[in-house]
Parts: sequence; structure tokens; C-alpha cells
Amino acid sequence: MAAYGFVPKLHQVLVEALSSSEAYLSTFDLFQRKTTLSPMEQQVVMTTANFENRCHYCTAGHSFFMRLSGLSAAHIEALHEGRPLSDAKLETLRTFARDLLERRGHVGDDRLNAFLNAGYTRRQALEVLTGLTAKLISNFTNALAHTEVDEPITSRGGIPPTARWPRLEARFGDNADNPPRSHRRLHANATVVICARLQCAGTRFWLS
Repeated sequence: MAAYGFVPKLHQVLVEALSSSEAYLSTFDLFQRKTTLSPMEQQVVMTTANFENRCHYCTAGHSFFMRLSGLSAAHIEALHEGRPLSDAKLETLRTFARDLLERRGHVGDDRLNAFLNAGYTRRQALEVLTGLTAKLISNFTNALAHTEVDEPITSRGGIPPTARWPRLEARFGDNADNPPRSHRRLHANATVVICARLQCAGTRFWLS
């Protein structure tokens, strides 16, 4: 997991509700450190949620981390566009995560068994829920706040909005490109609060 040298705008929004901020940070950290899914599999789960939940901010943020996880350019492209993956096991994971979101958890025994038959475990089925929980907080927060993508993300290899957003707009609607700037700005003292909290806790986090 890579540490940032800046406070992502998502966290600047979340700090207005410390319970939400702490829930997100702890759930995200647990998904990364305490589950048996590989970094690559974790990215499949999270990026699937980003696509299905139509999150412009997280789609950009995870572009960089998908490459770090070892996902191929072809897999990254497919995940960005909600298309099947060429790797059969990863595709089963993507489909399972998508179905959990679409069916509100009621995927049925057949879909669960397909997940298990692909080589995953019942424990990992529950671990997918942890990743989706973290993404619900971040994706929905960004939808409410119209969070602008952080400039360091594009400079570190995140996909620039102009390169990807037209495809997302076709699926998501007008707000996928250049989201409104109407979200509330965080006061300077709140920025200091979250920086201090993260530093004191020794928290290392990925943008999501």
C-alpha cells in the first residue's frame, strides 16, 4: 500500500463526518490488510464497484493502483468499461462483485457456487462484501459532493478525465464529465484536523 504526500479531496469531504471518515479508513484498511484476496483481486472488486456505482473520482484514482497490482492493460481497460476479463477466475470475481451490487446481495446459490467452483472460498465471498462496503462510502460520497479528481493522481498515472470520461458519460450521464463544482469546500482548520489524525494514527492509505 502506497502512502500519499497529500490529503485526497475525498478525505477532505469525509472529515466533515468523522464517523464516516473513520468507517471508510478502517474498512478500506481491513480489506487491504486482513483479507485473503490478492492486491490484484482487491482491485478487481473495487474497480467493479467504481464502475457499477458510476464513480468518476474513484475510477481515476484506481487507474494507477491497478497497474501497481499487476493487472494488465487489457484487464484495466475492460474493468474501466465493465467488460468481461480474459482471466476466467478474475472474471468470476468481477461477475460476483457486480451481481452482489445489482441484486442487493441476493445472488442465489448458483452464483455463489460458481464463485466457489472458480477456486474462491466462502471466507472470500464475505471478504468481497468488505471491499464493497468501503466503496459504497467512497463512491456515494463522491456522488453527493461531486468530488474533483486530485491533480497528483493524473500526474502519477491516473487516467485524465478527457481521455476516459466520454465513455463513462455515455453510460452515466452528463455528470460523468466535468462534475459541478458545487460541493462544499472544507475549511482550513478541518484539513489540519484530518492531517493530524492521519499522522497520529500512523495511517497509510490509498486513494479510492
